[in-house]
Amino acid sequence: MGNKVQLGAQGATSGTFSTKLSGLTHSTTYYYRAYAIVAGTESYASQTETFTGETFSFTTDFDVQKGAYLGCLEVPAVALSSTTATVNSGAAYYGRQHEFDTENSAQQVVVMQYNDYNSTSGTATGDWYRNYTMLYDNSMYSPRWVAYSLSDWHFPMSSSMTRPDSWEANPSSSLTQYSGGYKYTQNNTNSEGIGYDRGHMLANMMRNKCSYNAQKQTFFHTNQIPQVSTFNQGKWVALENKELTWRSECDTMYVVTGPIFDQGYKTTPDKSGTAIPVATRCFKAMIKCKWSNGELSEVKGIGFLMDNVANDNTQAYTEAVTSIEEVEKACGFSLFVNLPPEFGSAKENSTPSNFTTNW
Repeated sequence: MGNKVQLGAQGATSGTFSTKLSGLTHSTTYYYRAYAIVAGTESYASQTETFTGETFSFTTDFDVQKGAYLGCLEVPAVALSSTTATVNSGAAYYGRQHEFDTENSAQQVVVMQYNDYNSTSGTATGDWYRNYTMLYDNSMYSPRWVAYSLSDWHFPMSSSMTRPDSWEANPSSSLTQYSGGYKYTQNNTNSEGIGYDRGHMLANMMRNKCSYNAQKQTFFHTNQIPQVSTFNQGKWVALENKELTWRSECDTMYVVTGPIFDQGYKTTPDKSGTAIPVATRCFKAMIKCKWSNGELSEVKGIGFLMDNVANDNTQAYTEAVTSIEEVEKACGFSLFVNLPPEFGSAKENSTPSNFTTNW
């Protein structure tokens, strides 16, 4: 409370004043209050007074990560009913999970965090880092969006870890999930000849050089949707591979992805017989960011809308490119709302005609 920052010119009688704060520590509460010095017209020595306004506080965001980027830049707009989270942690979570209620009673915002959690000893060491954030819809057994960032910081290892390939239910009792797997699969199709994969939203490949716990969190049921097998293994994975290329061309890439349930969407049974909604389309929206002295200096955006249908053409994602604005219209969410206003055009002008070679 002893540090003061003077805003505005001496002699100013009114106006709006602001300042930027830097060097803050995450998970720390800071207190601040406004002050002004009013000087008399004849004597500055005896007639100077100081008054203060109401004291306020804020806590630095728990999910700000190391590196020159913002941890929440890609999280879409969502109306929370409470800013107090239910926090679960332990070996079953491979770290820690924050759950926030929203104004839609069926939906929760879930923030996944990891650190150097030792599943054998049950102890956690080191700092906590955000893995991804999602809006989970219990009525649809599905995430509505999953938001994450990609940078060199997420790929410290020179080689990939072994893929777990063992899906697990999210341990949280407040999240309604499918049971065990889908009845119809690539090798056991339905009457229409369609089988479904458990399609990652945040792909395992985005975290398999990062951390064992971060990787395992991508295999929770809450991070997947039923995708037609040939779609999942075709143009969806082709786009995911392209993500890895694009993220190396900037300081940080921010991604939001998820399912779209258009009118008339189908369902498929899980192994317990529960009808699980099947997305008609899937979306991805991405922005590539470059930073200079801790400030955003360049932003480029791009969007994709793809039908969740049989398609084994691994290059077909190139036909699905669109603007982020069009993705917003299709998915119903406002994306990249935390992007500084001066970079808003990245959402509107995000359909580069030659994006495959110059985006």
